[in-house]
Amino acid sequence: MRKSMMVRIPLLAGVLVLLLGSLTAGGVRAEPKKAAPKSELQAAFVRDGDLWVAAAEKESKLAQGPDVRNPRWSADGRWIAYSKGEQEKELWLREAKNGRERKVSDQGGINFQWSPTGSKLAYLEDRALRWEEAEGGRPAGTVEEIGNYGWLPDGSGFIVSSVPHRIKDNWAPIRISTVRLDQPSRFQPLHTIPSTMDKNFAVGTGRFKWSADGRWVAFLAVPTASWSADSNSLCVLSADGERFLRLGFMVHDEDWFQWSPGEAKLAFIEGEGREGTANKRLTVVRIPAVKPVVYTPAGYVDRDFAWDGDDRIVVSRAKESEWTADPAKRPFPFLVGVELKKRRQTELTERSSAYGDYDPVIASPGKLAWVRSNRTDRNSVLLGNSRAERASVWIDKLDPPAAYYEQFYWSTALDVDGRPMGR
Repeated sequence: MRKSMMVRIPLLAGVLVLLLGSLTAGGVRAEPKKAAPKSELQAAFVRDGDLWVAAAEKESKLAQGPDVRNPRWSADGRWIAYSKGEQEKELWLREAKNGRERKVSDQGGINFQWSPTGSKLAYLEDRALRWEEAEGGRPAGTVEEIGNYGWLPDGSGFIVSSVPHRIKDNWAPIRISTVRLDQPSRFQPLHTIPSTMDKNFAVGTGRFKWSADGRWVAFLAVPTASWSADSNSLCVLSADGERFLRLGFMVHDEDWFQWSPGEAKLAFIEGEGREGTANKRLTVVRIPAVKPVVYTPAGYVDRDFAWDGDDRIVVSRAKESEWTADPAKRPFPFLVGVELKKRRQTELTERSSAYGDYDPVIASPGKLAWVRSNRTDRNSVLLGNSRAERASVWIDKLDPPAAYYEQFYWSTALDVDGRPMGR
């Protein structure tokens, strides 16, 4: 469910803002815009390779497969973008209500993102960043030579990073810039990350995520592919580009770092190593103080999580264990509610040897959705209150997600409308 377009398996994935729009050359912050509230709870999901929608207690199949993946709601809740094909390269668009459908791109399904408001869709084709209105039918603009990107908080443009490339025997520095929709050929330099061969080695970035106030942007500094599977540097940059912070190291899962909904607090799953069974700790940092607090108790690992307000997190937690190729020997996770100020933690769902509880999301105020799965053929979405009480099955027969060393990418099969954009 969660998770920016797109969380990519490290091996398959391979590997600016404040300014514009409301950002001027003087570095004025782009004010975030609020999307209109949704009238009903709805989810887009994949079943048997087809695209489905669940709204209230009704389900309907919207698009025929095979190989539909990565459904994503637009900010206004009208449209669903998704990838299609064995390699997930095709980008398609479907209007949820009347069923209008069209192919947007043959190559844009790997990295696409909705604007934080309205229904503009951006996507990366090779090194070209393109965008268009969902109602349109052709690209409204293009920015060339882009490594990765994110929308500015007000949707007026993008924050972008340079394409990884070598200069003689070294990798080039990573250039971070902003660019406006109405001036796509004009880059406003924001920050440069110098090339280094130490532990902070990186050649590019992941996608960019903004704090609620638009003052800070978080992203992963990503090394080459084999290293990226085990360790990436989580970074935060101020909107004016003046302050650059490194917070810790983590795997290449962009669902595993999220801003709180109302404050400049960043939660992330800290810990190196591709195995999701060990060395994965829920960590929270208030920016710019950079005093990380770890909430994972000894002997456990945390993975998927969701903010519930600014002082509570729901996380999927399991017993820590050594890696084994036998899935039956890997402990299943359960849900835990973490109250940050009180430092109090409560188990919300029961521990089980038959199934696990994954990917929590606050679907609406007071409503918690999550996936219950046996890791193979039994995958359901449950819906309960914020303490996981009075839960019932909302969606059954969900397709299994992409997975990598006990990291499960549920956003490849599910998106709950109301989940934070750019997750």
